[in-house]
Amino acid sequence: MKALVLGAAGGIGNALCDQLTAQGHEVIQYRRTELDLSNSAAEQQLSMLLSKEQPDLIFNCAGMLGNNRSSHDEIFKVNVGSNWGIIQHYLNNQQDHRIRIVMLGSTAYHSGKAGYMLYAASKAALHNLWQGAALALPSNIVIGLLHPGPTRTKMIAHMMDPNKTYHEADAVATAMLALCNDMTVSTVQEMEYPE
Repeated sequence: MKALVLGAAGGIGNALCDQLTAQGHEVIQYRRTELDLSNSAAEQQLSMLLSKEQPDLIFNCAGMLGNNRSSHDEIFKVNVGSNWGIIQHYLNNQQDHRIRIVMLGSTAYHSGKAGYMLYAASKAALHNLWQGAALALPSNIVIGLLHPGPTRTKMIAHMMDPNKTYHEADAVATAMLALCNDMTVSTVQEMEYPE
């Protein structure tokens, strides 16, 4: 199968590309340097990319943490807008084959975070976007949303507590791939915190 991975340069995206390749999939990787999901033309570029590549599997690992001084537009364009671009493409372009989409959420969607209010709000918005998409997309397109807890990546390296446990990027990638492989209907899943 042909798999498209957005956010392929990050720890989770990179691990996912390795796992997909090991399973024999054709993997198309996009990094921020190749497709900047925070710019105003991203949704249109994303739609053109989906039309050109015709992937069977789509994984959006792109994400932005930001903080209370960050741009609302930038965080929401990456964390929500990029997923909306994928959903909108398939609402507007009928497909005759089965497509599975997996988006990367966060357990931060449960509640606000004092220093990262926009990040938590964007993940709550993503959860609601998934709910609507699960109802609106045609039956041959299923969409999954994985909510991991804090994961050891470069994105949160500056705020990691040495006394806490974190998910590893490989484990989150494995969970995304398992969700994708098991999905027969649109599904949301939350990862248990590591022991």
